[in-house]
Amino acid sequence: MTALSQAMLALRSGQCEAALVGGSTLTLNPIAALNLYRLGMLSPDGKCKAFDADGKGYVRSETVGVFFLQRISQARRIYAKLAHVKANADGFKDEGVTFPSGRAQEALLRDVYEEARVDPRTVSYVEAHGTGTKAGDPQELSAISNVFCGEGRKEPLLIGSVKSNMGHSEAAAGICSLAKVILSMETGTIPGNLHFNEPNPGIPSLNDGSIRVVDRHTPFLGGLVGVNSIGFGGANVHAILEANPGHHVDSFPREKPQLPRLVLLAGRTKESLTATLDRLEADGPLPDPAYALLNRVGQPSVNQFPFRGYSVVAVNGSRKPIKAVEHAPTEKRHLWFVFTGIGCQWNGMARQMMQFDVFANSIRRSHELLVPFGIDLVDLITSDN
Repeated sequence: MTALSQAMLALRSGQCEAALVGGSTLTLNPIAALNLYRLGMLSPDGKCKAFDADGKGYVRSETVGVFFLQRISQARRIYAKLAHVKANADGFKDEGVTFPSGRAQEALLRDVYEEARVDPRTVSYVEAHGTGTKAGDPQELSAISNVFCGEGRKEPLLIGSVKSNMGHSEAAAGICSLAKVILSMETGTIPGNLHFNEPNPGIPSLNDGSIRVVDRHTPFLGGLVGVNSIGFGGANVHAILEANPGHHVDSFPREKPQLPRLVLLAGRTKESLTATLDRLEADGPLPDPAYALLNRVGQPSVNQFPFRGYSVVAVNGSRKPIKAVEHAPTEKRHLWFVFTGIGCQWNGMARQMMQFDVFANSIRRSHELLVPFGIDLVDLITSDN
C-alpha cells in the first residue's frame, strides 16, 4: 500500500504516465515464523479471527500481486477509480515500533478524507487491516469508529478483513485487500469474514452496533470504499476506491466466435483426472482466462502426474464435450516430420477462420484486389466445390 501511495504521487506530479504497483511475500524461512510466534503475533490454532473475542493472532500466507495504475482518460479497462491514497508513519512511540497507534491512524484517516473532500460518513464499506491481534484490532477500529461513525451516520459501517479468509501476507497484504475490494465491486458481493463468532469486548463500536462485521456474503451496493493498511514498522496507509460505474472497455471490441475449447489437464491417477474432467463438464462454459489458467497448470512433470487428459468443450453447450484420459509414457518420444507432398488445401478450408475478424478482413482486402482478374478468393477458400 505504501507503493500505491508513491505511485499515486508520481502520477499526479507528472513523473510518469502509468505505474505498476506490486507486492510479494513468500514464507520460505521458518525462523521468521518462529520469531513472530515468540512475539505473540501468530495464532496458536491456525485461524485468523479478526475482530473476534477469541482473536489471538494471524496466520501467515503467501502472495504475489501487481496492479496497473493509469490516468482515467488513458485507461482502456477500468476496474476501479482510486480517489485518493495517503500514508503516514508512527514508528517512534512509547509503546514500541511494532505497536499500532490508533492516534496516528485516526490522524491519517482525517487527512485522507479532508484532502479528497469526501465525508467519511458516506463510505459504505471499509476493508480493514484486521489481523486478529489483541492490540491491533482495538486500536484500528477505535480510529475507524471515531472518523466514520460520527453523528449523522444513517447505517452501520460495514467492515471486513481478507486475512480471516486467506491469512496475512505481511508486506503484500495491501495487495490482497485491494484485490478483494475490486473483486467485490466486480461481482457485486462482499465475501464474508471467517471465524467471527463473538465481537471483541475491547471494541465498543462492534458491541454498540455502529460497526458491523460482514460475516456472511453481502451484496455490494456501490459507493465509496476505504482500504486500510498498517505496517509492522509504523507505516499507515489508507486508500479510497470507487467502483467503475460504466461498462468495461474490451481491448478487442468484436463478437467472439463460439468455437469449442480444448482443455489440457494432468493427474496422479486416471480416476482423479477423469473426475476433474467430469466436474469441468458439469460446471459448464468458463470465462476465457479460466481456460488459459487450466491449460497452464495442466503441464507438470510426467513423473509427478503420469496421466494426461483433454476435453473439448463447446462454449455454447451445443454438443456434448469430448474427453479422453491416457497414461503418458515417461520415455522421450521420437520427433517425426510429415509432408503430404500435395500441399495442405481442402474444400472450405478457411470457412471457420472467417469467424475471426482479423483473418476475415485480411482475406477481403486480398479478395478486392483479385476481383478485376476474375478471381473470387472468398468463394475459393470457403466453398465446398
